[in-house]
This record gives sequence, C-alpha cells and structure tokens, in this order.
Amino acid sequence: MFDLHVLGVASARPSHDRNVSGSILKTSEGLVCIDAGEGFQNRLAEQRKHIKAFDSTSRLRVSKLSVILLTHGHMDHTWGLLPWIKSLSLEGRMDELLILGPTSETIFSGLLNDGYDYDIPDEIPTAELFRQMKHWIDMGGKTSELNYKIRWVLGEIHSNRWLEIDSDSKQIIELDKQPQPSGWTQNFVEPIATVHSVPSCAWRIASKSKPGKFDRVKADNAGLSVEEKKQLSSGIDVVRGETTFEAQSFRSQSKKGHSIVISGDTAAPCKGLSEMEPADILVHECTFLVENTDKADEYLHSTTLGALENALNSKSRFLALTHYSARIDDIGKAGSEVIQNMEGKELPICTLNDGDRLQISEDGDIRHLVKKDNGWQ
Repeated sequence: MFDLHVLGVASARPSHDRNVSGSILKTSEGLVCIDAGEGFQNRLAEQRKHIKAFDSTSRLRVSKLSVILLTHGHMDHTWGLLPWIKSLSLEGRMDELLILGPTSETIFSGLLNDGYDYDIPDEIPTAELFRQMKHWIDMGGKTSELNYKIRWVLGEIHSNRWLEIDSDSKQIIELDKQPQPSGWTQNFVEPIATVHSVPSCAWRIASKSKPGKFDRVKADNAGLSVEEKKQLSSGIDVVRGETTFEAQSFRSQSKKGHSIVISGDTAAPCKGLSEMEPADILVHECTFLVENTDKADEYLHSTTLGALENALNSKSRFLALTHYSARIDDIGKAGSEVIQNMEGKELPICTLNDGDRLQISEDGDIRHLVKKDNGWQ
C-alpha cells in the first residue's frame, strides 16, 4: 500500500494555513520524500505527532527514509533539505541516503568536463540544483561529516543520463543508469520530464507487478516431477517430448503494480505528463485559476484546466490538486473549476490541504483522508 502525507500545498510562499511544498510517501520498502521546502522537518514532526495521537495503525519512522526526490531547484521545494539531513545525522542514522534531482544538459556536460569546480555560466538560473547541492555539500552535507553515506545524484532527464557527486572527494562520476533506493526490490522511482523555468521533473513511485500464484495442484495432476515443477515455478516452460507445459498456464493472473505521480511545477499541457503511463494518482500543481492563465503562461505553471488536461491525456485514475498561489483564497474554487470543465468525462478529483493523506491499497482502491483536529476523515 502507498500512503502519501502531503505536508505543504502553498506555492512560492507560505500563508497562514498553507506551508510550501514537501511530501512523504510510505511504501512497503521505506519512506520517500518528495521535495522539502523551508521548515520541512517541523511539519514532518507535527504530522508524526498527529499520527501517534490519532492513528494507531500507522507510523512514519524517519529511520526508514530511503530516498529524497527533488522536482526542481526553487527554494520553496528545497530549502528545508540541509537542516533535515543534518538532523538525521544527529538522530544516529547509519543507512545510506539517496538524493535525486534534475539538471540541465549544460550543467551536466560542464561537470563531466571540468569537475566539481566547474564555473557555472552567468545565464544559468540561480535555482539550478547543482548550485544548491554544492552549497549543501560545502556546508556539511558530506558523508565524512554525517553518520551515514549520502549520495548526491543529478540527472539530465531528457537523455536519461546521470552523474553522482562524491561529497568527500568532490569527484564527478557518470553513472550507467539512474540509481534506485538501496535494498529496494518491489518498488521503483523514475522521473518524468516537465516544463518549467529551471530543469524540472515529476516523480513516479510505483510498485512492480507480481506474478500470479503457482498452481501446485495442477502441476501434480499433470504428473510433473519435482524438478519440472521448480522449472515451471521459475517461469521456464517444460518440454517433454512433443508436449510443452507453458509456465504461465500454471500461474493465476499476475497482480498489476500501482503508481503515484507527483508533478512539481510545470507548464501545461506537458508532453511528459500527458504521454506517461497512466497513474493511479496524479498529484498535480494548479498554481492559478483560469482567470490568471496569463500568469501561468508567464511563470510556466499550470492552471486548474492544465492539471485536468494532463490527467485526462494520461488516463490517470485520480487527480489530486495542490500548490495553490496566494491568489486562491479558497481551494474549493480550484476543485469547482475542474469539475465544471469535465465535459462529461469521469475522473475522481480532490483538493489537497496541509496534512491530508492519499492512500492506494493493495487492491488499487484510492482514499483521500482529510486532516482534522481529531485525526483524518
């Protein structure tokens, strides 16, 4: 099961009841952090306190954190990261921590050619993630100053090229593929290119499909030997003379995996999101209402209709709206705009608020839990 805790739904700046971006996803193999704007660890602590008080069936154990996924370098999505990773060290963390984020082709090539001290061109946006990673490393975000190994990894998403910054030696290492969280076998993470004023991506967190149950009774009735049963259960057909026993015919239907995609900031329509594999849940920014489409176009953000368009094009099963600008005084307006423009199409939606949860069960059922003073409803 996936259990997403949304810890901030504001856009560039917090308001009295909305914090900036940051979420924690609980999976069967560990926790995933998606963005960590200012004050993130305080918000996480508050959510954990609320869980302890009102949900005896769940826990968010920070020791189980496996990976931090950054959608882009704007500070409302990143500026709570360094204090948090330092706190993890103080709390005695020992396990490896992977941090992934997008970069540009220019920065990627410059780092490979000139190394850690690459002189970033003036025209590169100040919010480029390498600038921040370098700052964090120099401010103590290195393995030798923490209790645990930390992996700083940047990807040029469009070409699927990845490099790692060794925080102690300052060596730049090109990787042969995008790394996955240490020890994961049942789930995976992958980026989806988005469109923003700095290199950006959405992140898909998904569980792998599981093979159906092996039918031992059918294998016994077929008179198969122990070795032949082992072969079939391993997915290998058994050939006996002119008869072939197909491995798949001895298993029940495979169990499809589930996925949640979190968009970060993006203009819309976005080809990457529109053409992605359908997600069970698409969490999509809607920084502006339709009346401010000009602002959305200017700053490469989405309106409510842009979020709806990407969700419908991708055939996602559920759309969750987030990342509201201060211009949206009532998030119900965002939901209403989406519903009014459905044009007869069926797509469940919700408007998220700080502390809300989105859950996907093993069977694919989706629930939106609204945070209340006495728990979640």
